[in-house]
Amino acid sequence: QGNVLLADPTGSGKTKFATTLAFTLFHWLGENGYKDRSNALIIAPKQVLENWEDEQRHFNILNKIESMGKLSNSKGKSIEKLQKEIEKVDILLIDEAHNYLNWKSKRSLRIKPKRSAHIILSTATPINKRPDDLLRLIELLDIDNLSDIDLDDYIELRKRKNKKPLQILEK
Repeated sequence: QGNVLLADPTGSGKTKFATTLAFTLFHWLGENGYKDRSNALIIAPKQVLENWEDEQRHFNILNKIESMGKLSNSKGKSIEKLQKEIEKVDILLIDEAHNYLNWKSKRSLRIKPKRSAHIILSTATPINKRPDDLLRLIELLDIDNLSDIDLDDYIELRKRKNKKPLQILEK
């Protein structure tokens, strides 16, 4: 699995870089016999959806783009459809990932990938917020992917913050 956290200040070009990364990943998957596993879903705030669409046109790629508001506000068949897309997607790209720090929120619970081989998170959080927020972003990337040494470091950092590791470690 390949998971990436893009963490740069606001206005530094994360959207362009994430699109370039997805474009490169599409080509890599295709060249390595995984063309059927190059479906992507971008979840971003409504106010920046146009930026994502512009970047895709520039690279001539077509990803599904959804507003993050749908994760919090949709009901019935609408959220069921989006949830199914999240569960089957191979590349999940989440813009403004700092909006998912509350792991009990509807929004955060609904993005938990079931099978995504590649997760790309884009945020300014490590620059603009607290170190604890960076740990939460690591959890969104799926801490099961950490090496044993990195997982031990993560657990130690959580202990230093006087917080037990999230439930994912208890399973």
